[in-house]
Amino acid sequence: MQARAASSTEILFAAASALRGRRIGVVFQDPPPRSTQLTVGSQIAEPLVLHRGLSASEADRRAVGLLAEVGLPRPETIAAPIRTSSRTG
Repeated sequence: MQARAASSTEILFAAASALRGRRIGVVFQDPPPRSTQLTVGSQIAEPLVLHRGLSASEADRRAVGLLAEVGLPRPETIAAPIRTSSRTG
């Protein structure tokens, strides 16, 4: 079997994937109307779980702390995720 050289698109995608989550993230200002779980806190917590290995509850606490750090009032209510059976922690 002959080895195939990676295309420039594949190389760029791999480089972006390495940064995504640890160094780069997106917090959507206007989540889709049907998405009741897309809170600011859940968007902050998700990469902490996926890329830093935190448990869901640790990531939730960290998200609240980060929101408080930037001076948002009552960050625990902003960050509060809506729990479903698919997310445990």
